Amino acid sequence: MIALLCLAGGAGAVVRHVLDTGLTRILPETARPLSILFVNIVGSAALGLVAGSSDAAGVVLGTGFLGSFTTFSTAFVDVWRLLLASRRTAAVLYAAGTLLLSALAAAAGFAVGGN
Repeated sequence: MIALLCLAGGAGAVVRHVLDTGLTRILPETARPLSILFVNIVGSAALGLVAGSSDAAGVVLGTGFLGSFTTFSTAFVDVWRLLLASRRTAAVLYAAGTLLLSALAAAAGFAVGGN
């Protein structure tokens, strides 16, 4: 089980990196944090879907893959970067949006998953 968690965690991190890099290339510089916001919303919804699963596949997918796919820390480094660029309003909106939209996505996934 530990090996599967490690493999899934590595895969989640790679998928996040590829998705973030791809979105960052097509987004304007000022919209850069939106790629991580997208990742966190998608990951939160997916985690909500599998949250009630206690079988091995659910644990590996939820804890391993989605745990490393989503990234609270990167989101708030992006908030800090916005603050350093004197984009205070954008920083507050991004932080609040990340929390609210990710929570709503998780709730929606939870509801759809029948948990």
